[in-house]
Amino acid sequence: MPDSIKTVSILMEMVNDAEVRFGISLVVDGDIVKEAETQALSSLRGIGLASPNLAKIASAFAFWIRKLKPISHSPDSKNKYLAINEYVALMVGLSICTRRSKSPSIRISQRILVDWVNSFRVNSHSPSSSMLIFEVWMDTVNP
Repeated sequence: MPDSIKTVSILMEMVNDAEVRFGISLVVDGDIVKEAETQALSSLRGIGLASPNLAKIASAFAFWIRKLKPISHSPDSKNKYLAINEYVALMVGLSICTRRSKSPSIRISQRILVDWVNSFRVNSHSPSSSMLIFEVWMDTVNP
């Protein structure tokens, strides 16, 4: 990942937000997060992107978080939100997209959020298909 984008910090921010939002306690496997970063970089290089935009970075990292599942519930977590990796992956991607955009915060309707998380959970997504989704989302928040 480009040094200017602190993906691990963003991931931890989104994990903390998810804990508060859902009243859960989560554990993050740092080794798996590092692997997600490595795989995301490899994905971007694999399609010839030496200098990817934020949407492409967001989608590659979100894809690998979702795929490798570095987040789990701690034993004392009362609510077990099943799609936590998918939710956090999506929120990380959206957060990366908005870090340098004109949009001051993540704005997505609850309906689209639920559909997107569910799609991440049960459908096949490639880094490329996710890139298209994040590109379209960025175009809507930054016309």
